[in-house]
Amino acid sequence: MNITEKSMPAKMSNSRFVRNSLMVIMSTVLFVGCNPSASTEISTTVDIGAVQTSAISTFAADLTASAPTVTIIPTVTQIFTQLPSPTPLPTATPIVTFTSMPTSSPYLVLDATTMDLLKTYIPFYVVDRASDDPCVYYLQPVLSYPLLPRTGSLEADVTTALNNLFSIKDKTIGRFSNPFSASGHTLVSIDMKDSPLMKITITGWPGRTENACTNHAMRDQIFNTIYSISYSFGINDVVIWQDDFLYDDYMIGG
Repeated sequence: MNITEKSMPAKMSNSRFVRNSLMVIMSTVLFVGCNPSASTEISTTVDIGAVQTSAISTFAADLTASAPTVTIIPTVTQIFTQLPSPTPLPTATPIVTFTSMPTSSPYLVLDATTMDLLKTYIPFYVVDRASDDPCVYYLQPVLSYPLLPRTGSLEADVTTALNNLFSIKDKTIGRFSNPFSASGHTLVSIDMKDSPLMKITITGWPGRTENACTNHAMRDQIFNTIYSISYSFGINDVVIWQDDFLYDDYMIGG
């Protein structure tokens, strides 16, 4: 068994056909050339070139018919062009801001929907009494108009916060009370030499009353107003001096 012929693909059989055809033609030519008498018996002239051309054409046609279909691979540009467009991300809800007064009131009492405004604006605090008992109360942040934006400076923002609190003389704001309105303070200085301790000096009439709970509420109003600024700077220790006396001693001392 001829291993070479056994292992060749079937489509290569045309090659053998061409080879065999050429051998027959060459044998005929040799026979005619070597035997002059035989040439007189052959009346038909064999066109070797035509036979070769026919055999090659047949072989090429068979190869073309048996060739596999070529799949065109798309380019990178075509692949990305065919990809679906990405789904856009949802737009973030912006922080509530106000450029003008939303109501006729010069104040905005903050609630759960507007509490984020404390990150941007400077508040003051009023008293939310839970009952008729003056000793039961909560502190409520309020913004005044025009709004007072934070500057990022501790001293500047505390100065703005205290001057705003000192200037508000409304005794009530909505259902909230503002006992601090009875005072008449002026800011003297802010001292940060002993940081993280903040020392604040004020002067003027403190508005102290005969009711200890009211005095304590006033004290909480001024301290919470300061803390609303200082906490964001990591300052939790604040001392207020009323001229030459500690403010706490004067307002809630014995």
